Amino acid sequence: MSFLDEANEIVPELLEFRHYIHEHAETGFELPLTTEAITSRLDAMQIPWENVGGGIVATVGSGEKNILVRSEMDALPMPEENDLPFRSHGNKAHMCGHDLNATLLLGTLTLLKKHEAELKGQLVALFQPNEEGSDSPSGAERVYEAGFLKKYPVKKGFHFHMNAKSPLNYLNYGKGRVFGASSSFRITLKGKSAHGSRSYEGRDPMNAAIHLSNIMYSIVQKEVDVFRHTIFYILPFTASTCNMIPDEIVMNCRLLCYDDDVTPYLMERFQEAAEGVGHALRIQTKFEKLSFVPGFSANPELTDLLLKSAAKVLPADRISKVPEVKRGAEDFSFLVNHMDACTSFFLGAGPTETEPYEYGQHSTKVVFNEKTIPVGVALETTMVYDYLNGEEA
Repeated sequence: MSFLDEANEIVPELLEFRHYIHEHAETGFELPLTTEAITSRLDAMQIPWENVGGGIVATVGSGEKNILVRSEMDALPMPEENDLPFRSHGNKAHMCGHDLNATLLLGTLTLLKKHEAELKGQLVALFQPNEEGSDSPSGAERVYEAGFLKKYPVKKGFHFHMNAKSPLNYLNYGKGRVFGASSSFRITLKGKSAHGSRSYEGRDPMNAAIHLSNIMYSIVQKEVDVFRHTIFYILPFTASTCNMIPDEIVMNCRLLCYDDDVTPYLMERFQEAAEGVGHALRIQTKFEKLSFVPGFSANPELTDLLLKSAAKVLPADRISKVPEVKRGAEDFSFLVNHMDACTSFFLGAGPTETEPYEYGQHSTKVVFNEKTIPVGVALETTMVYDYLNGEEA
């Protein structure tokens, strides 16, 4: 019996798990229901686990050779707008697919536990909290700081993520830089309030924010080579006034750089711009760095090795011929950058094998096709089994 056949046999129990944590979505580090749902199932299978920095670390097998598989388990602080019978309620929802990622890893542990005696090494599985958190520390950062790599000295690893904007069971992957380095920062502009019709009596921070916004976008456009992929955006300004010039405007900004040396250059230039606009328009400015997530690079040799295992599960036309670069950040990099080699895989969860869904990750209306679960479990399981029992990349 193949791992895909075995995965199909446990789909009902995996769906029960996925529906529960989806309906009871939790965010950040406060994940009591999600954690209990995972650990109770690990206990039932007699799989050892422990809490490290808020992450659940489980192991199957033993020996010096090992490999890390990581999944997130947190949701987003946003509502869900669809008709799923197990949809979440309130302002917490799995709109990035972490519930499916965790389901795949639980399924992989389930299958490999049955084959534990055959393994010539150890799977180290990490269910990570707070991947979506915008403030420091992120989940992976806290897990690292809690001594995860000292207790589990893994050198190789990978992670899977579902992609609603990709056709069902179509596999993509990274080679080289996959995710950018993410910098979140806040600029507070403080002026002097006045009636909206008498702006000369005050100092308008909105006027300063508009000028500063244009300058920062111009810096990115005019001072960074277009081929050095850089993404910058400003979230909606915040102010609480009615028919008046506000005292204060807050600009929340995010920068993604795919070349490491671009980040410090732009952060310095943005701070210079804020100070310059403030001086010119007599506005007080405060520049605050909120969080930083390093870039993530996928090791080509490890990727190619694991793709050989993927070819045992999927036909060649369901595996991309071209690696993917993701427009975003991945805090797994806090661990990856202290390991020898890691990589990323992205499995399509669209409605059919030829179509993606209309809405993607972080949309209130995103949906992930659960038919991808047995394929995802078989892929992860095959990759781990072959790696532990075969040649090392």
